[in-house]
Amino acid sequence: MVETAETVVVSRSTRVLPLELDRRYPVLVKGEGVWVEDASGRRYLDAMSGGSMAATLGHGRRDLVAAARAQADQLTYVHNERLTNPAQERLAHELAGLAPPGFSRVRFVTGGAEANELAIQLARRYHVDRGQSQRWQVISPAQAYHGPTMATLALTGRPGLQRPFQPYMPSHLHIPPSTWRFDP
Repeated sequence: MVETAETVVVSRSTRVLPLELDRRYPVLVKGEGVWVEDASGRRYLDAMSGGSMAATLGHGRRDLVAAARAQADQLTYVHNERLTNPAQERLAHELAGLAPPGFSRVRFVTGGAEANELAIQLARRYHVDRGQSQRWQVISPAQAYHGPTMATLALTGRPGLQRPFQPYMPSHLHIPPSTWRFDP
């Protein structure tokens, strides 16, 4: 395959700020199901969308396009901090019905890092409201990834990702992952 500007973007030449500055990135132009294709026609198994991204439902899903269009025809966006809408209420009701007893409310967020930030806030609020403001430490597994925000990066057990931002991050306890299932 011959690399061209249409098939590969060198990070120094793109206007999109990449994660790594000296790297070549394939230009993906379409996807179907779990497969994506670059500008030269090479196919890749999309093993990234289910990672730290949020597109785990597959590419090119006509049913999802139709559902998104129907919702956009009615109402495209409602900030859910102080407002709600029928679609959000229906989904919250359905999700709460799947949850264990005692979990009757849902908070919608845009991704994993925001969900982790919310979990940290809920835990902190719980302890502060009970007069235990000294309880703020969060324990997380070593090598775990919780997101790219400062709070979630502080919990991430990957020193290489944390190093440039260390002055902004509180120290947290990182423990080895449980391997009891795999130990002989």
